[in-house]
Amino acid sequence: MKQKLTRLAQTLIGVVPALALFLAVQSSTSTCFFCLYQPDVPEGLER
Repeated sequence: MKQKLTRLAQTLIGVVPALALFLAVQSSTSTCFFCLYQPDVPEGLER
């Protein structure tokens, strides 16, 4: 039982930092949809 817990802990020690790095990169490189969507200006508003 102790060996299984040790193996599980070692696996989590390897997976959790990689997951944290992945989430940090994904959140820093994502752009809000509202920044990307900019509709055309209607003809009546142009000078």
